Amino acid sequence: MTNAQLRRIAQKERERRAKTKGTNGWDVFRKRQQYHAPQRELVAAIADTSPDAARLITELASRQSGKSHGAGGGALELGEASPGCNIVYVAATYDSCERMGFKPAKALADSFALGCKLTDMQIEVPGGCTIYFLGANTEKFIDRLRGIPNLVAAIIDECGIYKSDDLKTMIDTLMPGLRPRRGKLVLMGTPSKGGKLGTWYQATQNPNWLHLKMSYRDNDRVPSFDDVERLIDDELAALGYTRQSAYFLREYGDENGPQFIVDLTEKVYELTDDNLVDELPVTVGSNCVIGGDIGERANDALLTFDWEDGAKFVYLREELYARGQDSIAFAKMVHGVDSKYSPIEIPIDPGGLGKKSIDTAKRLYPGIPISEARKGPVVLQVRALNQLLRGGRLKMLRTSRLAADLSTPTWDVSADGVKTINEHGQHSDGAPSARYAAQVMIKLLPDIQPDQTPDELARARYLAGIKKAVDNAKRIKPGQAYEAEEFEEDVYEDLSE
Repeated sequence: MTNAQLRRIAQKERERRAKTKGTNGWDVFRKRQQYHAPQRELVAAIADTSPDAARLITELASRQSGKSHGAGGGALELGEASPGCNIVYVAATYDSCERMGFKPAKALADSFALGCKLTDMQIEVPGGCTIYFLGANTEKFIDRLRGIPNLVAAIIDECGIYKSDDLKTMIDTLMPGLRPRRGKLVLMGTPSKGGKLGTWYQATQNPNWLHLKMSYRDNDRVPSFDDVERLIDDELAALGYTRQSAYFLREYGDENGPQFIVDLTEKVYELTDDNLVDELPVTVGSNCVIGGDIGERANDALLTFDWEDGAKFVYLREELYARGQDSIAFAKMVHGVDSKYSPIEIPIDPGGLGKKSIDTAKRLYPGIPISEARKGPVVLQVRALNQLLRGGRLKMLRTSRLAADLSTPTWDVSADGVKTINEHGQHSDGAPSARYAAQVMIKLLPDIQPDQTPDELARARYLAGIKKAVDNAKRIKPGQAYEAEEFEEDVYEDLSE
């Protein structure tokens, strides 16, 4: 360490002692002069222990706004007013929690001489309230959340980067532990790349929550504040963005704050708000296709899509997920959806244990229209699904798991131009099933298949009709002879539908 660095450290210590000399550090700390205005709102909301205090709080913030600093200060104040209780501060990883949560809170405690006991990722406030700083990327993370007693607050940071289901699991796990002491749940973060869907977005729109916002424009405590707009413009130019780009509006925001907005060029799947609905038609369409995927280390998935002849829209009717199944259990799962929906085809990924599962289903349930999915290059699979997504042709519930799964993946492009899907550590069980189903459906929906000639389209419809007739014959008369005239009549009916 250089002499100049030592002098700066000594100067800061002298300033700290001068600030707290002759006073109680907590008295100075609670005046909240160390925060900018939106930070003070967040601190006040977290520290409020009155009977009518808000218990559910969202803080939608831009980058470099100071939300984590404010949350740490609010946790310290609430901890001082809650002897013998506990608070948890959660971020996506151990490292980010240490950087964004623990270190700023520790710096505040040290700066104001609050008399806290500091250990590894824990701060014990005078009176015995302990603030735990946790990374959400450990195997036993949920168990740790479930086992914390006397919980007066749970602060979840970085909400924009969690998988929607994972964030919901955290919330569902924490709420019972917060209830006995009227504890607070605070969700914070920038908007997610998925746009206007998922647990985080829904929380920011829920009228039962207290909604707060802060922006980098509010954070006058950073050294570069006077020059911040020029610096951002320089960064945007270097990165190839503008102030109208989804990147800027999501990470920094306009005058109304950060926005839940999507740039389709960043995404693998062209999912937009036009694809999302709040309810499905009551009647199931007369045509169904079910896509499936076998999860070796994840869930088995079956996704059912339906549409009416000549109808404009295709609907995701049902999602089924199951973990830890053998081939017999999966075959039974397939038989259940086949009996319920009578699909035209059930394409299943034949990779891994898929081929065995397909063969098992055929053996146990003769006539079931299960097939090996036409996998091919993943870019072509994605293209088929995007053909359905464009213009809002494919509809799904806003709260569906598939909607969340399709919202975040982006393309990684190698030096030689090869594209691979980056799911950002959030494996999708449903997206592959949807891709396999889409490859079948676009051949049955000729108005969205521009790459086939009229003869190819006619042949595809003809073969689909033949297959449907054969499958119906096997289902109606398994193991019995089928008269030629009877079959011809049924074929005519199926081709005429």
